Amino acid sequence: MIGKHQDRTITTNDRRKVVVPAVCWGLMLLFAGADPGKTMGARDDTPSRLTYEHHVRSILKAMCFHCHGEEQELPSGMELCLVRLMRVGGDSGPAIVPGDAASSLLWQQIDADEMPKGSKKLTANQKRIINKSINQGATTVRPEPDHVEDARFTPEDLAHWAFQPVTRPPVPAPAGYRLLSPIDGFVAVRLAEHSLPFSPAADRHTLIRRATLDLTGLPPTPAEVDTFVADKAPDAYDRLIDRLLASPQYGERWGRFWLDVARYSDSNG
Repeated sequence: MIGKHQDRTITTNDRRKVVVPAVCWGLMLLFAGADPGKTMGARDDTPSRLTYEHHVRSILKAMCFHCHGEEQELPSGMELCLVRLMRVGGDSGPAIVPGDAASSLLWQQIDADEMPKGSKKLTANQKRIINKSINQGATTVRPEPDHVEDARFTPEDLAHWAFQPVTRPPVPAPAGYRLLSPIDGFVAVRLAEHSLPFSPAADRHTLIRRATLDLTGLPPTPAEVDTFVADKAPDAYDRLIDRLLASPQYGERWGRFWLDVARYSDSNG
């Protein structure tokens, strides 16, 4: 007897009926997720139709182009910037056989984690995209250029917002919102979509605390708070921000983020 529940004795046999199926399900889940990079039957979240430009190129650019696309001398003569060049291949033959990933050298190298070299390998989802794209025929959105140099940047790359010319958009002014700056107009548009108002205006104690913490990472001193609260001039807040931006603490705070990226290094001169 294991225990009782509502006067019903739970026997060892009853327990087995519950535990055994649970263990079976656990083992199924364990084996299903044991090696998603090798298990192509795992859950597939990739789009139904794939194209080289929209789905594959970004993976190869991040993982493979530094050797097989951006160097003057390509290892084994293999160029991955264009699908037509992958069909031709290099010293070892075609990199891909459209419609047959299993026979494609590119897929074989990726699936075996032989490529790319080093410790950083493709994720399971990236592998699924490569495999599926080849099996679908390695289709492209448009005819590929004759010269590799013309494929360094695709129209999809150049459409990224960072490459767009800087413009000055009109400042929106949705009804019912009091705008104190142009930024408020763009915030108000998004709030209006959800019928939300602006947050209540902060009192002066809160305002100086927020600004000082944001810009310097330190709270204001009691004397600084008293001075700001007592300053009734219309430009009091503007002068507060100017003072904080000119403070050494501002440079120290934001210089820290740069150092986090650059890390430590020794230099000579």
